[in-house]
Amino acid sequence: MSDKSSTPIMTPSPNTHLLRSSLFFCAILTFSVYLLYSYDFATTSVNAQTINPWYTDLNPQRRFFVSPTGGGDGSTPSSAITLLQAKNQAIAGDLYCLATGDYTGADGDYTFNPTASGTQEKPIVFMAQPGERPQMQGNISLGDSTALTEGMYNWIWGIELTDPDGLVQASREGGSGIVMLAEGSRAINNIIHDLYDKNGIGSWGIEATESLPEGTLMNHVVYRNIVYDIGEGQDCDNVPRHDIYGHHSYRDDAGYIYGYRYYVNNVLLKPSDTCNKSFGISARSSGAKV
Repeated sequence: MSDKSSTPIMTPSPNTHLLRSSLFFCAILTFSVYLLYSYDFATTSVNAQTINPWYTDLNPQRRFFVSPTGGGDGSTPSSAITLLQAKNQAIAGDLYCLATGDYTGADGDYTFNPTASGTQEKPIVFMAQPGERPQMQGNISLGDSTALTEGMYNWIWGIELTDPDGLVQASREGGSGIVMLAEGSRAINNIIHDLYDKNGIGSWGIEATESLPEGTLMNHVVYRNIVYDIGEGQDCDNVPRHDIYGHHSYRDDAGYIYGYRYYVNNVLLKPSDTCNKSFGISARSSGAKV
């Protein structure tokens, strides 16, 4: 299985507990994966989320196979559905397993924008099948600044994403290869490169308001992605482009705690910086509340 679609295996330390976790992946059969976590042997029990709070058990309720051309009901790789069909039928707890191919324009234009919401316990996951290489030109927007309760708890896992020709214009939803606006967004094991005038991954969100009491700043995870050659063509008088661009408030002025975001084990190569303003990770907050 390739790194892009496999469960992360962490390097053990001298005190290592072998935790058996049964996960449902994009294979024909369910199988078990052994995860190595370090902990004190004096501990009587171990909880993966406590050790690594960015880790969450994945227990899909339904599984469907996806290909660029579709033509089936999604029950097997040879009877796959399209990515647009997957988006339109998605409900909390679904796992969509993507085959090799070009998914550019699969959502009607050059932005793939999942609108159905999962939950913290039942995310909606779009994942590369083991050994497969799904690719897309354009960008992926998890959430929408005009519809903040859409697209929550969607995970993008194992996609290769490029936009060398600037098919998507830079904007709130188009300013990064993967834009994370909705609560619970995750980008895992993706390869993001050659983006014209864009960040690699933009981890954003909205603070709590009267109409949205909890905001959308919570539970973002950016894990084991590879990002390189982004930002070519950026306007030096405008906002610079970064491999990962985060905007976050841990706590707002009213005392509401959103919690942490996690940027873990990503490989970030120097952006295409003609302005000398770009960074591997740039994180900020309005009002100095990081």
